[in-house]
Amino acid sequence: MVVESSRQRVFLSDPTGDSVLVTDYEGQPVAHLTGMPGASGLALSPDSRTVYVALRDADAIAAIDTGTLVEAARYATEGSTPVSLAPAGGKIWFGYNGDDPLAPGDIGSLDLSGAQPVLQTGQGGNWHSAPLLASAPAAPDRLVAGEKNLAPASIGSYDVSTGTAQLLGKQRDFGPDGSDYLTDLAVSADGESFVPATDVFPETQVQVFDIDDLSFRGAYPTPARANSVDIAPDGTVAAGTYLSDGDDLHVFKPGAYAPLQSVDLDLDPSSYLPPRGVAWVPDRSRIFVVSRGADNFSLHALDGGFGTAQTALTLDAPDTSKKNRELTVTGALAPAGTFGPGSAVTVTRYDNGHPEGFPGGSVTVDDNGTFSFTDRPGEPGPVTYEVSYAGDDWHTPISGDATVEITG
Repeated sequence: MVVESSRQRVFLSDPTGDSVLVTDYEGQPVAHLTGMPGASGLALSPDSRTVYVALRDADAIAAIDTGTLVEAARYATEGSTPVSLAPAGGKIWFGYNGDDPLAPGDIGSLDLSGAQPVLQTGQGGNWHSAPLLASAPAAPDRLVAGEKNLAPASIGSYDVSTGTAQLLGKQRDFGPDGSDYLTDLAVSADGESFVPATDVFPETQVQVFDIDDLSFRGAYPTPARANSVDIAPDGTVAAGTYLSDGDDLHVFKPGAYAPLQSVDLDLDPSSYLPPRGVAWVPDRSRIFVVSRGADNFSLHALDGGFGTAQTALTLDAPDTSKKNRELTVTGALAPAGTFGPGSAVTVTRYDNGHPEGFPGGSVTVDDNGTFSFTDRPGEPGPVTYEVSYAGDDWHTPISGDATVEITG
């Protein structure tokens, strides 16, 4: 699935139906392109004018014009069976199955910048099957690859700036506890890291790795195994979980360790989220999720401020305190674990000497949402501390207050 935002269309490949379905942002069908044998991986060109389709059963890559919604061209891959696609380094890269009986998985590229297409294969071999590929505009010369549905799983990254794929690193059974059965990959908005969807035992989580050296950077916890991931341009991570008894989709602010939101799609018992079935709209105004039932697929279009949490604020202060004695006010923002580095609240003090308010400064919020500050009022009477959080791209603003009676 890929989202083309300029015309508000969603493209979904159907390998069993040899077709590509195009819908609008409401999930209503716009076009159904047939005659695409084994249509699997999709990729959107950097200028959004073309959606490329890996035709697994035709040894070819098709190009769909996003304006006319017709197949504009088809490029033979000469005996290789392309499965996944990713644009990088001015080319379209594809993971394919070749002729090597022991390790048929390999990587090829299609250069369409000249008068004639230029095909190169055999650039990233020694995979057990066609690797899944991922890239991001912020890292135009980086390509990430992962081996699908094997235990243990393998990942690798490549520099494609020279026009050929130069291996930067490759790891098997990656991560602190190892990884099995990779089903999806997404590169971060800043192009510095990537997240694979894998089975990570004994935890269930989406891990983060450096795009160059494959070092482990952290993880987003999920209640069930994640098999779909996507990252919005602002860094927001979405993870779809497989066979969950409760929430199916989980959204994380970058760098946070708890979900901003979790959504139950209310699927029937025979339905689940298949791999590679989550895709953001670039401005994060909505997200699309595919579910699979016993004999059909469904597209869920979630909108209405999705990915922005309603902030809650609690404050705790003593009822009374003597003048010139230090008192402490504690507080917490929720959802806990979603605020990350740089979050802060603003404090304003109101008392008899400052009825219009006296700035109390900024107070840092811990990763778990808690904070505290101290004061030493010198005059008897009520002192009110107003605490405000201005909000951010992932949290709504909120304010609250606590009053302490200062005695002589």
